[in-house]
Amino acid sequence: RWRLEVVDLAGRRVRDLASGVGDGAFQSRSWDARDEHGAPARGGVYWVRLASGGGQAVRRLALLGGR
Repeated sequence: RWRLEVVDLAGRRVRDLASGVGDGAFQSRSWDARDEHGAPARGGVYWVRLASGGGQAVRRLALLGGR
């Protein structure tokens, strides 16, 4: 199982971008800077987290502008 999500600095999920079961073959995803409800996200710093098999990779993302 794997999951790709955007979280805020407090660790709260802002948007679930993708999840599934599989070998993790290369995929591409983009974030439209909206939350789970379709509202524009606030400008600021977020984390993009890919979790899989007990491990995770996290990258920082700065959103300029926003609502």
